[in-house]
Amino acid sequence: MLFRGTCASSLFAVVFASVVAGCGGADGEVTQADTGVDATSDVGTDTSKPDTATDVKDDTNVDDTLVGTDTAADTSTTDGGSGDSDAPAPWPTCDAQPAGTLTTTIDAIWTASATKPAFDWVSGAYVTAVSQGGCSAGKACQIFLADATSYTSLGTAAHHAIKIFVSAAGGTHFTGIAVGDKVDTAGYGWRYNVGGQNEILLEVNDLLRGCIKKTGTGTVVPVDATLSDLNSVAAYETTYGPVLVKLTGISGTPTSVSTETFGIYTTGGFDAGTDAGTSSVVSLSPFFLPGGTFAGLGFTGGTKINFTSIVGVFGVFIPSAADAGVPTKYLELYPRTGADITKP
Repeated sequence: MLFRGTCASSLFAVVFASVVAGCGGADGEVTQADTGVDATSDVGTDTSKPDTATDVKDDTNVDDTLVGTDTAADTSTTDGGSGDSDAPAPWPTCDAQPAGTLTTTIDAIWTASATKPAFDWVSGAYVTAVSQGGCSAGKACQIFLADATSYTSLGTAAHHAIKIFVSAAGGTHFTGIAVGDKVDTAGYGWRYNVGGQNEILLEVNDLLRGCIKKTGTGTVVPVDATLSDLNSVAAYETTYGPVLVKLTGISGTPTSVSTETFGIYTTGGFDAGTDAGTSSVVSLSPFFLPGGTFAGLGFTGGTKINFTSIVGVFGVFIPSAADAGVPTKYLELYPRTGADITKP
């Protein structure tokens, strides 16, 4: 996807510099919404840091305090035609397609892999997950979308799902959206590459303003997958994206802290702890459950569970994108409700 819109040179340099500085979809916790890493031990006990909600409550990213990350930010689309090229447009609504957006699809955003944010309009997608069970005013949040309610396989679902990252400044404009909603949405699509990240997403923040509106309902059926399908960062960033999947015959050992991730592995195989500290371990994260916690699901810390099945959105968590060097990326599976996790 080529960058859409014409940039005014007076803002381009400042805006682009803020991209390089790592001010995109981070908002305190990078573009992923949980705070823990899965560092399981070799005896089946996951010693991961907690996936707490605190990490997305504070929107301290410069994209909401300075000029943002969009190099198209001073087009008539973002200044509302006011003539003030440095002022963001009013927050749009999705009652109708916002002026200046390009009608596109999730698959087309993947194909374009834009290197700069482009104001996109996606109509008729289905919500598969919302961080913490719902967006809130003053808090950053994430919404996962799929473009159909069913796919024949993991391969056919590839590149047909995407994440909307909403900064704390935009949270209030995305409240009320829930799993199972059919929506129209506007946001800035690109391959977010700040601080070592490499993720196709739709970004919304105080300068890159977007919207969402429920237009109907539809339940997305998860596609069958195995841990071996999901055991690399490339599986998320390049091959599949945030597909809603179903795993069967999976085991794991929760910790005593209900906000912590824990590693999962094929039942009867090697404990996930044998891969401690590597990015190939897939962890079960509570961050897209209501309140971001496993509380109430009957998990006992330190006790292994042989799950019958687990449904969740496949994702990658990055603890920090601003530090020097290449960030460590951790593979995650995000269930949405207790019903996504079945056990004997």
